[in-house]
Amino acid sequence: MTVNRGGAKLDHWLTCEQQIDPANPGDWVMTEDNESYRRWECYIGDMIVQRTEHKGTAQLLKDNHEAMADSAGQRWGDGKVIGSMPPNLYFQLGLGEANKQRDLGYVRKIWNDSDYAKLRKFRGRI
Repeated sequence: MTVNRGGAKLDHWLTCEQQIDPANPGDWVMTEDNESYRRWECYIGDMIVQRTEHKGTAQLLKDNHEAMADSAGQRWGDGKVIGSMPPNLYFQLGLGEANKQRDLGYVRKIWNDSDYAKLRKFRGRI
């Protein structure tokens, strides 16, 4: 079976928040900036709202798409990579804990879910 559609859950995750423009951040103050993410804070009354923007997601999805196209006609074997995803999504989906607990059923469920097809680098089901 070829995974070739879906993405509703992932599309929502990717588009649910607008990025803050560093040149005109408004009330937001950048508190951390590294190669993986930017962290912002905004003071609202006596509360602090914190937000994290993860970098490189668009490039990651492009690389996944290209690898998926290159895998056409290939068979599963040693060294094949299922896919890749941003670290925050990996932990939000519970894959970190599932791998720690060796819950292969849950890991398969996520990777075979058509809603996460954009994260795949190799065709087929696991």
